[in-house]
Amino acid sequence: MKNRAFKLWGLLDDIDTAGDMFKPSDMKSFQAYYKYINKKCQERFAVFTSDGYDLFSEDGVQLTNSGANTALEPTNTTEPKSNTE
Repeated sequence: MKNRAFKLWGLLDDIDTAGDMFKPSDMKSFQAYYKYINKKCQERFAVFTSDGYDLFSEDGVQLTNSGANTALEPTNTTEPKSNTE
């Protein structure tokens, strides 16, 4: 579960970054896509917020990302520590 949360966050963050890199300026369909993708990216804040490293939920759960390709270390959570997927 925790790995999936960070994967999802990373994918949405990549979409957000791509929107900054590839802003359309000439075609209405691309502009509509851009607007839609940016709206969807903002929806991630309804699930988690982030300081750029860790994830936080409204109910006090903090998921700490200790680095790339390493196990996630939850703090202040009731989830079993062995549940990492």
